[in-house]
Amino acid sequence: NKPFNPILGETYQGFIDDCPVFLEQISHHPPICRYIFYGRGYKIYGTIEPKIALGLNCVKGWSSPLNYIQFDDGT
Repeated sequence: NKPFNPILGETYQGFIDDCPVFLEQISHHPPICRYIFYGRGYKIYGTIEPKIALGLNCVKGWSSPLNYIQFDDGT
């Protein structure tokens, strides 16, 4: 619920369903965020990098993520 401002080095630590989540802003321009979430029996980690394309009469937005899920058994 906390807004994450694109200030280089800003971090956020919190919990989702009693599982820890950590985020860090690693680049200001373009804004890039790294994250890791420790679930019960797995972890999810990766990068969030939003992309925007402007046209004459349109705006497109998408994310260019690198996301991984790793289970405790190594898969």
